[in-house]
Amino acid sequence: MVQLHPGNPLYHALLAEVYAQQGLLEQALAEAEEALLVSRGAAAYHDLLGQILVALGRPGEAVAEAEEAVRLKPTMVSYQVNLAEAYEVAGRREEAIAAYERVLEMDPGNATATKWLRQLR
Repeated sequence: MVQLHPGNPLYHALLAEVYAQQGLLEQALAEAEEALLVSRGAAAYHDLLGQILVALGRPGEAVAEAEEAVRLKPTMVSYQVNLAEAYEVAGRREEAIAAYERVLEMDPGNATATKWLRQLR
């Protein structure tokens, strides 16, 4: 589908997710970057790119992408969770705690945030 519709960011994002699930992280990164470019900076693709960068062990870049996703769409709980994870991987413990706390303010029953807050505190 990407070859038929190269201007559709969703197809690039879906391919990025498939590559990531297969452990082909460099290919996933390339497709996520293309999705972001084609979309002209949509929050969902900043978030996807951040997740792939975490998996690649590039936490500084992951944090920047996750922060941008949250800046663009602050009410998206999953983006907040991914930002907290990026902070954690980057060794920014206090910021990770604060991000997980924001998740619980938005979604009090969020199991991921509850679990990680217990471990970080």
